Amino acid sequence: MRGLFTIPAGTPFLDALASGLLAEYSGDPATLSSVRLFLPTRRACQAMTDAFLRVSEGKPLLLPRLEPLGDIDPEDWHEQASAAAAAASLNPAIGQTRRQLLLAQLVLKRGETTPDQALKLAEALGQWLDQVQIHSLDPANLADLVPDEYAKHWSDTLEFLRIVTEFWPQILEQESVMDPVERRRAIIESQIEAWTAHPPDTPIIAAGSTGSLPSTASLMRAILDLPAGAVVLPGLDTGLPEEAWEPDALPEGHPQRGLGNLLQSLGREARDVTPFPHGLSHDPTYARRIAGRALLLRDALMPADLAKPLKPGSVAADGLDGLIEVVATGPEAEARIIALRLREFLQATTAPSKGKPETAALITTDRGLAKRVASELLRWNIEIDDSAGVPLGETPAGVLLRLVAEAPAEGLAPVPLLSLLKHPLAGIDRAAADALERAALRGIRPGPGLEALAAAIDPKDQEALAPLLSRIGDALAPLLALTESDDPTARLDQWLTAHIQAAEALAATDDSTGAERIWAEESGEAAAAAIDGLLTAAADFPNVHARDYPAVFEELTASQTVRPRYGKHPRLAILGPLEARLQCPDLAILGGLIEGSWPPEPARDPWMGRPMRKDFGLPLPEWRIGLAAHDFCQAMAAPEVMLTRAERVGGAPTVPSRWLARLELAARQLRGLTGKDDPNPLQANANDWLQWQEALDRPESLLPISLPKPTPPVSARFSNLSVTGVENWVSDPYGHYAAAILKLRPLDPIDQPPDASERGSLLHDALHQFIRSLDGAWPDDAKDRLVEIGREVFGPWLNRPSVQAFWWPRFLRMADWFVAHEAQRWPGIANAETETKLAVSIGNGPPSTSLSARMDRLDQLVDGGYTVIDYKSGTLPVSTHMADGWPPQLPLEAAMIRRAREAEVTSIEAWAVGGRGDGGEAKDLSGKGNKAVSAIDAGEAAWAGLTSLLAQFADPSMPYLAEPRSFPPRRYSDYRHLARIDREGAGDE
Repeated sequence: MRGLFTIPAGTPFLDALASGLLAEYSGDPATLSSVRLFLPTRRACQAMTDAFLRVSEGKPLLLPRLEPLGDIDPEDWHEQASAAAAAASLNPAIGQTRRQLLLAQLVLKRGETTPDQALKLAEALGQWLDQVQIHSLDPANLADLVPDEYAKHWSDTLEFLRIVTEFWPQILEQESVMDPVERRRAIIESQIEAWTAHPPDTPIIAAGSTGSLPSTASLMRAILDLPAGAVVLPGLDTGLPEEAWEPDALPEGHPQRGLGNLLQSLGREARDVTPFPHGLSHDPTYARRIAGRALLLRDALMPADLAKPLKPGSVAADGLDGLIEVVATGPEAEARIIALRLREFLQATTAPSKGKPETAALITTDRGLAKRVASELLRWNIEIDDSAGVPLGETPAGVLLRLVAEAPAEGLAPVPLLSLLKHPLAGIDRAAADALERAALRGIRPGPGLEALAAAIDPKDQEALAPLLSRIGDALAPLLALTESDDPTARLDQWLTAHIQAAEALAATDDSTGAERIWAEESGEAAAAAIDGLLTAAADFPNVHARDYPAVFEELTASQTVRPRYGKHPRLAILGPLEARLQCPDLAILGGLIEGSWPPEPARDPWMGRPMRKDFGLPLPEWRIGLAAHDFCQAMAAPEVMLTRAERVGGAPTVPSRWLARLELAARQLRGLTGKDDPNPLQANANDWLQWQEALDRPESLLPISLPKPTPPVSARFSNLSVTGVENWVSDPYGHYAAAILKLRPLDPIDQPPDASERGSLLHDALHQFIRSLDGAWPDDAKDRLVEIGREVFGPWLNRPSVQAFWWPRFLRMADWFVAHEAQRWPGIANAETETKLAVSIGNGPPSTSLSARMDRLDQLVDGGYTVIDYKSGTLPVSTHMADGWPPQLPLEAAMIRRAREAEVTSIEAWAVGGRGDGGEAKDLSGKGNKAVSAIDAGEAAWAGLTSLLAQFADPSMPYLAEPRSFPPRRYSDYRHLARIDREGAGDE
């Protein structure tokens, strides 16, 4: 076998290749084993082995030597002594991690940046260096670019790139290594020289590659010149007109542009390419469909100057058979539709005992869509292989390692610590972790460190939680020792060693060691390999600060991917376009067909603009669109094809893929539809799938549940009642029932930031201490006293940025207003009380009820009577509501003073002490005009109302309804979800 061949789209590439090779060398099995077959990737080599097994129906074979073009091993090139010697003389390739670390050190030397940012820049530099070497460019030629032609920041970039032009070659020489791309190119060149000098007689075949890399194209040309060399191209369209193959006739984004460039590199023309011999045969129906699909794609994607209008009823119309487009409302709906189609495929087809099984694949570049589809399939217990794998940081072992690094670095803050303790691989008792969460990790964050965490626990719980705290301290001791030292910096390999020790200690259980649990299965093995490589490469990396280590670790492991082993569903797969190029499933679902996803947005070069790339010799980013278009056409050649996209992603409308838009136009032409309102032929049966996915989670019936109406016994209804609780009782009886009778209390949020309630408590405490410190006449240094007391009260909080920036300045403004306001009132005050507690009996019983209050401020006036004052850190109540008895707190306090002290309250006031505006405001709540009401009348009206309320709820049949009134409206409730109220405002009963 010798020459240049193609296997057309629509024919299973690997199966056809295996069938042809078996037919070609069936008479001499030894010759088949001498064939060297180059394929694009290692995964393609594995798939080729499976193809031989299918085509031979399981017969024993001596397979060809399968080698990946993307990862050439010089040890496989041993049949040519000169090539082997040339490869042996080359320095070894530098590891990717080692290169990133070395480049990051160069970045750190050039300016102020954190280690993790330096690692990101180093990764980008490495990618740019790979591009330069792939296209055989000399970085030294950057100096030939005229900086004056570009903006200043581009000149700065050129200066920064001196890292790779001047310093990087020196480092490679010191390390006695080579860049991987440069070494691969040198090996290929040495092999080409060896083949040129001594052409081998054994068959050598390169198959499935589009030759997008110059070195690969050179190797393919050398293979074509060998006595028994052959190149098999994937999906070359031999039906294109000859003028389309002229240089630059096809645009960069055309699916055949890449193969046209390859033909020019090979020194061949399209007419030199012949169909691969001994290929697979198709039944007539399938053959017509695929032939029509090829014509449909050819005409739909043809440049305007070469395109010919499609005529209704032409052969290309056969390509519409088995083709459907579904436009979902969003990514979630799209994933459900794809999962339903895959499940339907499994139900409608069966796997034969012999031969090629019927298969289906989701082909997409959208990793989010792939994850959603895999998750949706689990509802039917269908596990699917995803060729792209999973990032190490998203696997169980990767997440545990990240949390182990974060928790000590963040001072055992609640969120990372709790996430770590509840991780499935952490050998921590779940009940103990829950107890620690309730005792110390909810509410305001404890101080940093294990001692502060222990101090935040209530003394009654400390003994029970002591074993857990000891376990945490012992496990994290290696990291805590570095983090909490006087100089929390260390070498990167020291951090990694301590990190491993801490992770293994935390994961250990009574039955298994931590190493057995963490480093098991695929994710554990990948994590172990990644860390082993880091330990080897990181010895000379500069010291890393404790605060930077988690980000450094995450950055160094970000590129690690865990790929699944075979063993999930045998007939379903999720493939990327490259993996799908050489396969032809019976059902292909092309998902995520929107601009920016497929085709992807052209990658932005962080170092060079488009003019600079062109002048330097690098290709423009658009060349990858042509490769993506070719892969799209390969996938479109399956017998059954479903095209899917989402109308909106993240709330924003999407733009259909350019190929999808042109296919829709071609389909309309083939069906003779020219009007704007004519239906899209590709979506003829799409509504079925849209309706089925909507019905997937739709319940068969809705059972309405009425609002709760609890009626506890009378003996449980009344006990001690506070004036603040009365407001909750009136507006939300059910909330009062849950809090006062059931004693339900909401859990504080985890790591709760200091909120308005905490700020109000601090303000009340400061004013309370200030008023109590006064004795006799108003002091001249009142402002200084108040500020000093405030500083003591706010002291533990002033190290928090939000308190220092917002709370304290407002307190100072409030202090100015408060002192000025009180200085005017003080001569008329006989006695000022703060935090005054009162308790009186109310109601006729039985049972009797005690009403209690703790008043912010109670001033006895010189001319008789009292003033009740309530401090408000937020908004003030509306004074005109006093006539309506709302809010009841202050009027009830006035009524209590009348009964407890036999004195009258002459005024009720609310003071805004939040520090907004002028610093404060005092409002008399007596009201104005026809809404005016005296404090005495307001108090008696509130007292009568509460007495009436008690009498009503003394009836055992009186239920505690949820928010029964529209006034006063409830702003929030801790118990609304228990009452099954999912809207703001009152209930409906």
